[in-house]
Amino acid sequence: MKNINQFQSLDCQLGDQYDPTAKIVVSSRQEKDDYLLPKICKQIEFYLGDANLLHDNYFRRLLQENQGWIPLEAFLQCNKIKVILRNYPKGSKQQVLILIYALKRSDILEVDEDRNMVKRKIPFVDNSHFMDERTIYVENIPRVVDQQLLHQIFSRIDKQVLQVKKFDTYGFITFLNIESVNKAIQVFNNLIPKEIMEREIMIKGGLRVMSKIDWLNYKNQCKQLKQKKNNELIEEPVKLKIKQIQTKDLKIEELRIAVGHAVNPRLVKHINIDSETCVIECANQFAADSIKLNIFRIQNYDDRFYNSLLDIS
Repeated sequence: MKNINQFQSLDCQLGDQYDPTAKIVVSSRQEKDDYLLPKICKQIEFYLGDANLLHDNYFRRLLQENQGWIPLEAFLQCNKIKVILRNYPKGSKQQVLILIYALKRSDILEVDEDRNMVKRKIPFVDNSHFMDERTIYVENIPRVVDQQLLHQIFSRIDKQVLQVKKFDTYGFITFLNIESVNKAIQVFNNLIPKEIMEREIMIKGGLRVMSKIDWLNYKNQCKQLKQKKNNELIEEPVKLKIKQIQTKDLKIEELRIAVGHAVNPRLVKHINIDSETCVIECANQFAADSIKLNIFRIQNYDDRFYNSLLDIS
């Protein structure tokens, strides 16, 4: 087991004078080189790796502010490093010393001469502005499904899942490979993954998956419609006509149900559906645009629309 003199010797090798008032209290298991130091090195290499820096605003900002360097004290604020060094005095010289000693074994990182900062040997190229293109939006996620299970589900598409964020019943999954976005949509849209079925988790319908770019466009359209509504003081009723021009599996009864789901009763004065056409008399142009947008959205999610084309005017 390492003792205080061994750490004193190490400190001198690193070019600093040993502080005799400092005490190192740690379990014998953590003091072993094959446990503590490799774990620290691996964790810091992860923090400064491409996969993490692409979505980690904190470390990316530090890189920009310090010309590629990051203060070692920044890592002492990370929860996983705190856990590893929990038996050392918080914010102490010993914690920084152990970080330096751990990073001596890294092939991709280097510590500066003053021992205050660390940087990558190969500089990071910031492609974070391309993250939206590598991200999918997922909704209808059961509340009991956590981020770990979502990571497991979408790792079937691409082992290189960079980030999983879940909020209530929706979330965002970011892949390293942009090709995985379309593949995930094709595989999981309208599907109940086996990982959810095996756990007997209640879910109505399947997951609804689209690219984040499409989701952002949809949100922007909704925002524009809302602004348009606020700007229109005088509004006239508008008729919205939906006609089936190609169909295979979709029945007019199912069209009626789908339209009903898309329609806010407060925006509609009358709905008339015959054998081929659905006419919705909307309260105003905002109502017509909202209903049209929602029908297109349902059309992307509902299997019954897969082989059907609708003429909406």
